[in-house]
Amino acid sequence: MNLFKDYTIEFIKELESLYPGPYYIYEFETYPNEYNCSIGVTRNPDMENKRQARERLSRKKLCLPKILFEVNDLYTAAIKERETKAKKGIPYDTTDYINDLKRQKVSCSKEVRNKATANTDYKKKNNKSVRAKMRKAKAWKFRPVKAYKVKKATAAKNSKIVSMTYYATYSSLSSAARATGTNAQDIWLVLNPKFPSIQSTKGLTFRDA
Repeated sequence: MNLFKDYTIEFIKELESLYPGPYYIYEFETYPNEYNCSIGVTRNPDMENKRQARERLSRKKLCLPKILFEVNDLYTAAIKERETKAKKGIPYDTTDYINDLKRQKVSCSKEVRNKATANTDYKKKNNKSVRAKMRKAKAWKFRPVKAYKVKKATAAKNSKIVSMTYYATYSSLSSAARATGTNAQDIWLVLNPKFPSIQSTKGLTFRDA
């Protein structure tokens, strides 16, 4: 029996063929001293990337999400998501993973893309203000940065010593990313004062040259 009134079994199977499993039901909690649980479903088991993306949006330090269940079919994943939300006291009938995939399918359709293109005023979209912001962003992207390797050592119990060793100077964010095995977006987050909780990436911290 289908427990989702808005979707038929055939439609769910169609989505499953477009976006095959396995599906991971995960739990998110903010950290520290704050409980704000959220339950979701994903096809990507890399929870570290999901945490970094959520931290950029919420600007809060988050714990690593916990994978609660792994299932192979979409219907079971949606049911598990609902059941887990109900146990946690989270409203479960406002949205679900099936609806997320439905929106993704619709947004990728040829009709929607053609409609968006037809309704876009490119002259208005690419106005003087936008072009100025793009020039500013491009200039920022290629400014030189210095990278420092962070070394941590413990001298005694409950004491932390952090020594910073000069590593290299790079001509741009992109060249620094290539040389250090990171990416320009991560370096930008470390340098941006709007994200004080993000101080390093992959054991490296960056400073403007």
